[in-house]
Amino acid sequence: MRNPTRPRLPFKEDFKYVPLMKTVSEIQQRLADPENQVVVLYGDAGTGKSSVTKYFALQYDMETGPNSEFWDGVFYIECGREAELLPILRRILREMMIEENGISTTEDVDLLCYHLRKNLWSLNALFIFDDVWEDQRKRLVEKLIVQGATKVKYLLTSQQSLGWRGYAICRIETITLETAKEIMAKQIGLPDSRIPEADEDIVKDIIKVTDSHPLALATVVTTTGGRVAPSEWNKVKRNLRFYLRDYKEAVVTFGESYPRSVFAAMKLGIRVLLEDQAKVKLFQLLCILALFESPFPQKLPLLLLLWAESELSMNFTVLVDELEGRGFVQALSTGKHFAFDWLKALVIPGSGLHFLASGLYAKTGLLKMHGLRQHFILTLISERSTSTFSESDIAFRKSMDAVKAKILPFLSGNCDRQSPEAEDSVTNVDTAPINEYLLAVYGVKYIRQKALSNQLLPAVRT
Repeated sequence: MRNPTRPRLPFKEDFKYVPLMKTVSEIQQRLADPENQVVVLYGDAGTGKSSVTKYFALQYDMETGPNSEFWDGVFYIECGREAELLPILRRILREMMIEENGISTTEDVDLLCYHLRKNLWSLNALFIFDDVWEDQRKRLVEKLIVQGATKVKYLLTSQQSLGWRGYAICRIETITLETAKEIMAKQIGLPDSRIPEADEDIVKDIIKVTDSHPLALATVVTTTGGRVAPSEWNKVKRNLRFYLRDYKEAVVTFGESYPRSVFAAMKLGIRVLLEDQAKVKLFQLLCILALFESPFPQKLPLLLLLWAESELSMNFTVLVDELEGRGFVQALSTGKHFAFDWLKALVIPGSGLHFLASGLYAKTGLLKMHGLRQHFILTLISERSTSTFSESDIAFRKSMDAVKAKILPFLSGNCDRQSPEAEDSVTNVDTAPINEYLLAVYGVKYIRQKALSNQLLPAVRT
């Protein structure tokens, strides 16, 4: 019989997951030790910490007898960099079915902590806090842990290890060759989770290049999509090596704590098999968001994905502001080589992605780079040569306004031509038709095809 008050886990079993049994066994041993109330599992981004804890949670959740390890349930809380104590407390108390007066509406954190301590003391439960950070220990983690509740255990995952002294710490295991092959085989859906002999050498080579990194391996498989012939695997291998060679510096720029192979695998999404260019660029953005040092709210990739499927109308100015607030813009400004390539390619005629790119161009200062303004304006002109913009298209007009603020001083000559910014500005360009074009966009006017082809395009190409 199941305890009727046990919470339901917010996920189901992933049948493609390959459990890391050495790590699972170590966590079990640490939790079984009466001396350990808190266990911290740490490892780099994409190494499978969350997947291990979900697998772990499901194993205990299936134990339903009154003598089971955690009779009162497993509570799984996704934290992240932006986690706040108040909503987490409310969620835990709600899942514990604690409904004392005022709990659901109060913002008194101390009162909620009191109710948590009072009701947890006699429970037999496991709490999993996924993706916590060292600087969250005092303001978040320690307030959620009920010291002395001997039958309540806590499992934390973190990319860091230094800030968790006093807790039992274990590191996620390194993936073996056989496990890496099984990960790829399961993701593809191969019978018996075995790589065909014809693909064995190529797959081993890819595993070696990616340092057996779980996220990189899964991404390679997802990118290639389904059962792949040896010729396609060879294409994957070539493109992977190409990326490692040509984008080495850019990868390091984005944080040396992440394996280069991860970004190499992500780059495969641009160069292998995906045909819809808008979705290819979106795929790359999602990969960067997922791996970036300052984690993004989960809603952001979801919103982007829904938008890509034309199921959501999005205000891109708000999105750009969100990206800026999370440090993404600063990273693009730092890693200009990679950012130039990515943002330049993002402006794809017909994709709608230029809405997002325009705001990022302005905020990163990349408009100062040689050749980027010409490309950006040329693309907009080419794409919108026969289009009109409605007055209600607020998102586009706002993002263009940000671009205009950066670009017009150079185009109109109202800047110091000896300044460093001016050195990279558009040179020998007839600025009048470009200014006219930008003003026409703001004035919601028709842009005549003939005028564009005869005046604007040659001018920008100069």
